[in-house]
Amino acid sequence: MVQNLSIRTVTVYPNERLFDGIVVLRARLAIYLVAANRTKQRRQQILSINWYNGYLSLKSYDKDETFRLRGYSKVDDSWAQEYKFLQALNKKKELEGELEEIQDSLETSQDMIEKKNQISRELQIVSQELAGYNLVFRCGVFSKAF
Repeated sequence: MVQNLSIRTVTVYPNERLFDGIVVLRARLAIYLVAANRTKQRRQQILSINWYNGYLSLKSYDKDETFRLRGYSKVDDSWAQEYKFLQALNKKKELEGELEEIQDSLETSQDMIEKKNQISRELQIVSQELAGYNLVFRCGVFSKAF
């Protein structure tokens, strides 16, 4: 994962196109966050994506690393809470994909029915957890409702 990268852009893409197929959380200001693959051990688990004045800026963080948002925060902060949100959102997307595969399968064995029921239960638990986070989905991106 990139540590820090800024690129001057000519074309501006809508969020729906830019983040198609990726679980993204809109964080503070105009910062978009993506979580790294949780199955791999990474030093930097969060990728922040920021559009401003024709520049695309990518910066990676450890979820517990403290930082200050330039000009906006007088207190050190971390992305730990947002990382928790992203993990739950990614888990939900993964479970929905597994459930869709099973439903598309023509196999109706007892094992498949049990697996479908197990995934449905896990999906319900994750969905309840997400409901407690008070997130909204707009323009292809999740964000915290205020």
